[in-house]
Amino acid sequence: MVQRKTRMAMAEPMLVHLKHSKRVATASAKTQANAIVKPLDSVRVLSKEGPLTGWRVDSCTYVSLLQRCIRKKALSEGRRIHLHMNENAFMADKLLNNTLLNMYVKCGSVEDARKVFDQMPERDVCSWTVMIAGYARHGNRPEEALALFHQMDKTGILPNQFTFASVLPACANLASLQQGVEIHQQILRSGHEYDGVVANALVDMYAKCGSIEAARDVFDKMPKPDTVSWTTMIAGYARSGYLEEALRLFRKTPQRDVFLWTTMISAYSQSGFVEEALKLFEEMPQPNVVSWTAIIAGLAQNGHDLEALKLFRQMQFASVKPDSKTFASILPACASSAALDQGMEIHEKIIRDGYQSDAVAMNAVIDLYAKCGNIQKARRLFDKIHERDVVSWTSIVVGYAQNGLIDEALKLFDEMPLRDVVSWNAMITGFAQNGFGEEALDFFRQLLMSGIKPDANTFASVLPACAKLTALQQGIEIHEQIIRSGFQTDIVAINSLINMYACCGSLHKAQKLFDKMHQRDIVSWTAMITSYAQSGLTEKSFELFEEMPLRNVVSWNAMIAAFAQNGLVDKALELFKEMPQRNATTWNVMIAGFTQNGHSEDALKLFQEMQMMGVRADSKTFANIIPAYAKCRSIHKAGELFDKMNQQDVVCWTSMILAYVQNGLPDEALKLFQKMQLVDVMPDLKTFASILPACANLAALEQGMEIHEKIIRSGFHSDTIVVNALIDMYAKCGSLQRAHGLFDEMHQKDIVSWTIMIAGYAMHGCGKEALELFEKMKQSGTSPDVVTLVCVLTACSHAGLVDEGYHHFNSMIECYNITPAVEHYSCMVDLLGRAGRLEEAKDFIQKMPVKPNTAVWNCLLGACRKYNNITIGQYVAEHIFELDPTNATPYVLLSNIYAAAGKWSDIERIREMMRDRGVRKSPGCSWIEVNKEVHAFLIGDRSHPQIQKIYEKLERLSCEMRVAGYVPDTTFVLSDVKEEEKEQILSHHTERLAIAFGLLNTPPGMTIRVIKNLRVCGDCHSATKIISKIVTREIIVRDANRYHNFKDGKCSCGDYW
Repeated sequence: MVQRKTRMAMAEPMLVHLKHSKRVATASAKTQANAIVKPLDSVRVLSKEGPLTGWRVDSCTYVSLLQRCIRKKALSEGRRIHLHMNENAFMADKLLNNTLLNMYVKCGSVEDARKVFDQMPERDVCSWTVMIAGYARHGNRPEEALALFHQMDKTGILPNQFTFASVLPACANLASLQQGVEIHQQILRSGHEYDGVVANALVDMYAKCGSIEAARDVFDKMPKPDTVSWTTMIAGYARSGYLEEALRLFRKTPQRDVFLWTTMISAYSQSGFVEEALKLFEEMPQPNVVSWTAIIAGLAQNGHDLEALKLFRQMQFASVKPDSKTFASILPACASSAALDQGMEIHEKIIRDGYQSDAVAMNAVIDLYAKCGNIQKARRLFDKIHERDVVSWTSIVVGYAQNGLIDEALKLFDEMPLRDVVSWNAMITGFAQNGFGEEALDFFRQLLMSGIKPDANTFASVLPACAKLTALQQGIEIHEQIIRSGFQTDIVAINSLINMYACCGSLHKAQKLFDKMHQRDIVSWTAMITSYAQSGLTEKSFELFEEMPLRNVVSWNAMIAAFAQNGLVDKALELFKEMPQRNATTWNVMIAGFTQNGHSEDALKLFQEMQMMGVRADSKTFANIIPAYAKCRSIHKAGELFDKMNQQDVVCWTSMILAYVQNGLPDEALKLFQKMQLVDVMPDLKTFASILPACANLAALEQGMEIHEKIIRSGFHSDTIVVNALIDMYAKCGSLQRAHGLFDEMHQKDIVSWTIMIAGYAMHGCGKEALELFEKMKQSGTSPDVVTLVCVLTACSHAGLVDEGYHHFNSMIECYNITPAVEHYSCMVDLLGRAGRLEEAKDFIQKMPVKPNTAVWNCLLGACRKYNNITIGQYVAEHIFELDPTNATPYVLLSNIYAAAGKWSDIERIREMMRDRGVRKSPGCSWIEVNKEVHAFLIGDRSHPQIQKIYEKLERLSCEMRVAGYVPDTTFVLSDVKEEEKEQILSHHTERLAIAFGLLNTPPGMTIRVIKNLRVCGDCHSATKIISKIVTREIIVRDANRYHNFKDGKCSCGDYW
């Protein structure tokens, strides 16, 4: 804004020469041009059939026509006038050539201007100045501007005040203080140091190059600083973070125009000091549309969306008509707060006010719909735009990328007729934000090869990819590129570098960069605070927070988040209460802090307080509060809250899906996922990572495979988090081959990838394969963590590899510096118990350095059930009763031991204990997926529509099984009833109901997959082996402990389970 005002005030070089043209131009030529030319109708005028036929078109007429093109920014018309000149072999004089040059520059075609410049037979100072200004101001090519200035010097043509005013912005854009100082010395020698245009440009240059003292020195020496001078100096202070000095100078300004007020308001709001900006706005005598737009934009950019919307309404009450930039400023507030209804109302106003063809307004509308998750509506609007500019294309590309549709974004990017650096930045950001770090880096390399020069935002786009990948070396290379590109002092680039180094573990480099910064803004301080917080150094973060010269709501939010993320919720809350001004983000950060640290009830209380304070909850609020309800076991309230939401974006849908999964309701999660797609909300990376565990929990392989296809179409198939979830899903659905195939295809395997695959082998009883994979993992340079070692010991346990289990357990401290936790001891007890070494397992527990929990004792009790050891079984059960008298597992296992020994009175005693203590056994339940629908079977439940056919199928199977040699093992029945009744009870166990249903409803030869919430009993294990042989089917059963793959009358566990 300051630059625009400065440019307006600085008399353009052409104006001086055009004064001379008045003396040259005859009255008849002017009259001729004015009489025949209507705006933008020069082509008709110059055609041979037009009114100029027979008229002489002289230089003055061409100059007048070109000036009209300049005023209207009519490039195509200007090109046609130029073509007419060439077709008629018109010999242009110096004035006409300079006007032509100026037309191309002002209409944005610096390349055409350069062609004219190179072909000019004679150039004067005006020619050189216009071309330099074209590169510096209009072409964003400061290097060429400086090169041309030095070339001009060599010709002997002396620069004038306008030349200096044109070349100094090039130094500012490059932050090249040295070249700026050299030009300043040349200005002093030429005697132009007191010229207002030059002095203003010097102030601007010094301020942007980080030398605010030199800028003030030039300002103080100005004999009569005008409004532009005061504005430039104030803007320089504000940009350098000296807001108090800027305000002091503002108060001293003799004449404050609307532009100066607006500059000051923008300075405060862009620095995050919204309250101060509002105070200034209220002081302002007569705010115009630009001032209203500035304060609305400031509020929106700082997360004060509701205040921005309120001010937008006040603006209309004040009879100030919004323009396209106002609409472009307010619509992001609607997008950020997911206020689509209000955004749609503003869209209607845009149409009523006649801005439906305005690129700036409509690009903002496209952005609104895209950010609110309605990418289809955004695309329809984009398709309706007749003349799409690069911003329109970039807006829709960004929209697809933000909605996780990176392939669609890339497709549109490839279709773009013209791309600028902003378009490239959008794609790089899209890749980085969607977890495609390698692709972001590759795109950055393509940008460099394309010839388009990166800007500071390019580096700010690509560096997060290095941070995500912890690719320090690539980050260092980009740092070197920043230096080569002249952005080593650019505050945006440096802030991004600080974050990258911190995320890559080079906190000392981040601090070094921070210490070297000549000027730091709020973002610089906040980046450093966040960097220390991410490394767990909250004390250092707080020291920096205390040192900050000025704090805004963003810095307060960052410090609250730093405390919360490191478990210091009390300190976070203390800071929250001290905070002078809060926005919606502040409440979200604090609610998230409570939720993430297990203080769900406090999160719910704060949410209620937030509503009472009138702060509008947005999608992030709901994303944080839904898990709080879920953790408080109030999943129904979370569902009610979700249903009441006006706008449900992908974040809210994902939070609700995850809440269902975490609360043991995977079927509800899958239903919600299907509903989400019906309402055209596109799932993102986190959605897929959240829904896949639901498929895994239900062994819903068909639905899991369908989701896998959606992931591929969405472009997330190479994301490590998603692939890890897919591997886990396939392994838990019994498709170990698919899981291993995905694992082998992974380009980047993290510790989670290796651990999930080892766990998959362990679940399936493939102990040797699990241990081989563990060795490969270590060879790859990946060190195991506590979870990996639990999986390794589980693999040994399920495969009966006692010696190997001991080896890996004993090597934990020595090889990996990991102290065994209770989970590792539990695995060892399970290993010994399964192997029948009950006394050894008992002795192992007694010697544990940590107190054994119920899980440890239950492992031994399960082994006692397997080997029918009543003595140790009773000893173990008593310990569990003391630790957790309400846990049903020991009562059931001990009853099984008594039943096998025929001790029915002891079983009755156990039942009496359960009744007295209010202990209820979890009912057995089995699930099977058929035709993408999951069917559940409970013991004794006859509600299934095919239950009669199922029982008939089981009767026929029982007859065939007996012929095949099956003898029921009735010791697994805990009721003292007749043998026939026991056999009937066994034949109706839930896994058999599910298997029978699968046989009835799937084609012959198809694998049947069943999951059960309890451990499969010994009789059902024997029965399923025989069934697999009779029906010639592979039957995969996942129980509470492991997988059983039944085929041809055998089980993958080898009866060791």
